Amino acid sequence: MSKKKPGLSTKAVHAGESRDKPSHAITNPIVQTSTYVFRDTEELIDFNDGRIEREEYGRYGNPTTTVAEAKIADLDGGEEA
Repeated sequence: MSKKKPGLSTKAVHAGESRDKPSHAITNPIVQTSTYVFRDTEELIDFNDGRIEREEYGRYGNPTTTVAEAKIADLDGGEEA
């Protein structure tokens, strides 16, 4: 049986979303702003030096905008937005 590619409607709803959500929500929650904690100074230095990618502060990116960017990229046929 061949695997059918998802259509535009399916992509609009599901693209960019992880199946495993930290809050066990059905859809991604809307994160308006937050401050994120680093485990230690070494993790902060790694982030600042570009060795790891993660959220730092809601204004500069958060889980909601990350998913929205992934949806837009997928719908437009791009790799990232």
